[in-house]
Amino acid sequence: MCGLICYSGNFSKDNFLEGLSKISHRGPDDKGYFIDDAKFIGLGHTRLSIQDLSPNGHQPMISQCGNIVLIFNGEIYNFLELRKILEKKGYIFKSKSDTEVVLNLYIEMGIEMLENLNGIFSFIIYDKKKGELFISRDRFGIKPIYIGQQNGVTIFSSELSGIFSNGDFNMEVDPEAVLSFLRLNYVPNPMCICKDVWKLPPGHRAK
Repeated sequence: MCGLICYSGNFSKDNFLEGLSKISHRGPDDKGYFIDDAKFIGLGHTRLSIQDLSPNGHQPMISQCGNIVLIFNGEIYNFLELRKILEKKGYIFKSKSDTEVVLNLYIEMGIEMLENLNGIFSFIIYDKKKGELFISRDRFGIKPIYIGQQNGVTIFSSELSGIFSNGDFNMEVDPEAVLSFLRLNYVPNPMCICKDVWKLPPGHRAK
């Protein structure tokens, strides 16, 4: 289990770092962040080291060209097979992690790479050149992504705590979500118990 957080908009760096600290229990082995001040984008990651225990698996992971930034949570079961395919195409790997395979597969195939991923995952990719974010979640919805939006700032996080640590975010219960919970005994996707927050549904992507 790792923790992801991403801020987009005119956000406070202090709020962003506070959000990153709130999800640190998800990844006690390492922590890192990347901020593009020009595009008002921040990506943070707390890491539970599994596939590669070395610093080479540090995240956010940045492509060799310096243009693509990835934060990833999950396990790709066929990453060794995918790695061999990419190596035949000339890609060079610095780590033994499945994260680097996801990064290079995106560079090679774009969003079509999702069809090749066998595993459980959530990730956020930032294209610095385009100033675009690409967010995706596995088909079974094992790895969560919450999305909150208020006051011109959009926050993506593995947990609600990463959103509500933002002092500018007003936490308010959504009455419709409460009614759904009382009827169904759970809050259905993409609703969340709080207003202005929703869940990226399983098998979905967003840009």
